[in-house]
Amino acid sequence: MLHGGSYPRAKVIGDINYTIHNLIKVKFEYTTIPNFFPQMVALLDGYRPSFQFKLVKWFPPPYVCAKGVKLAEFTSLVAEATAIKEGLQYCWKNNYLNIILESDSLAMNQILNGVWEILWSMTIVVNSINRLREVLSVIMNINLFRKFQVQEKR
Repeated sequence: MLHGGSYPRAKVIGDINYTIHNLIKVKFEYTTIPNFFPQMVALLDGYRPSFQFKLVKWFPPPYVCAKGVKLAEFTSLVAEATAIKEGLQYCWKNNYLNIILESDSLAMNQILNGVWEILWSMTIVVNSINRLREVLSVIMNINLFRKFQVQEKR
């Protein structure tokens, strides 16, 4: 406390509850928010983010294909791996045997080339991709579109 002042315990608890209540109100989409800390902790403990997205792959003419896949709660890396697997399965089913696979994901490229270990959450998808790569003639290309700018000192 500034200059030896005091702050009642009830005021500290009230301020903490108020701050966390406002945080929940701003960051989460709950209609009713409890006013006391234990109930707020229980509410946040049960929070599970849900994401719904569709993977779409576009092939330039004359072969145009788009496919949507509904995924549960996954990371973007799992979504990227699933898109690659779905694309390779499409090529296998339609007899496209010579494939150039391009990705802007350094992590996916390193995992598929065996440089990095496979994350446990994507083992099944990566193993499926590797089995398809054995059957198909797949050339892996990585396209990193990130640009780094270096400014010179003047």
